[in-house]
Amino acid sequence: MAKQLGELVKKAGDYAGTAANTGIALATAGIEQLTTLAVYRCPCVTSKELGCNITQIGSPKCVHFLNLGYGLSFIIAPAIALFVFGMISNPKMWKLLTGCNHKQRGKKPTWTYFLWTLTEVSAAAMIAPVTWVAIALLDGRFYACAVTAFPYDVEHALATYPTCEAVAAAKTFYTSDSFNDNRSFSQFLGWVVISGCLIVGLFLFGYTQCSSPLTYYHAKYYRLYKGSEEAEFDDEMSKKAQVDAESNVRKFMEERREKKEWDRISTVYEFHRDRNNLALYSNLHSWVLEEDAKSKKALLGDTAEEPGEEPNGNGGTTMSTTPL
Repeated sequence: MAKQLGELVKKAGDYAGTAANTGIALATAGIEQLTTLAVYRCPCVTSKELGCNITQIGSPKCVHFLNLGYGLSFIIAPAIALFVFGMISNPKMWKLLTGCNHKQRGKKPTWTYFLWTLTEVSAAAMIAPVTWVAIALLDGRFYACAVTAFPYDVEHALATYPTCEAVAAAKTFYTSDSFNDNRSFSQFLGWVVISGCLIVGLFLFGYTQCSSPLTYYHAKYYRLYKGSEEAEFDDEMSKKAQVDAESNVRKFMEERREKKEWDRISTVYEFHRDRNNLALYSNLHSWVLEEDAKSKKALLGDTAEEPGEEPNGNGGTTMSTTPL
């Protein structure tokens, strides 16, 4: 049983990317349905507000701006928000942009690399917004509300509700025939979007696989290595940061300090480097290095080197001379 469970976990790991994308799509569909049930209510519009009557339903002027904006906002605005979230939550985006303007000459990404990475990140971020648009079109109410002049069954002899006030007071809404027709067309558009995205996605995925310089198992090892290296790097950075921070805080707290020293470490900090181009991570870190330099000067005289130039055995200075 344990062996079978291990094999199942291993197989699931092979399809981790597909599982993650499926999870994103399902979560997006669930959020869309909850949004529709909880907050969506298409506005009721009268012929007086539109300036036309029921016989002019097909005319473009019979589409109310409020309905158009309300319906489209539920399709477009969440899709944009999901796309932006997908972009900013992708580590590749920040690896590409962070410190880009200050990298050494020859280390900056080329425009070709920059655009390719941006395209890759954008493609991954499109999963959630495309799912939202497709599900919204399949539901049909957003699109129908946007393009239907009279979304509710009002203002005629056999109307379910005589006025929009009656519609607002009702717990169940009876929509007009034109609304239902537009909803059916929206569902058709939804299936077109899904089919088109699947075909385009399959083509692009096949093209990228064919263009890969690695074979199947080599590419699989490459993905596994990248994931393991990232996890190991994060773990080691966390350990080292804690050790260095503990050392610096312990040095400051080992005796009572004057107010000017408390003021020094309590001010707002902006990242900068010392004269040797080594990183200073906080006001406390900078203070520790200066104290180390003063102690060294007292022991060695005026020939002592400036802060951050050489380790002297304690946590603060060791931190300053690290490649970090």
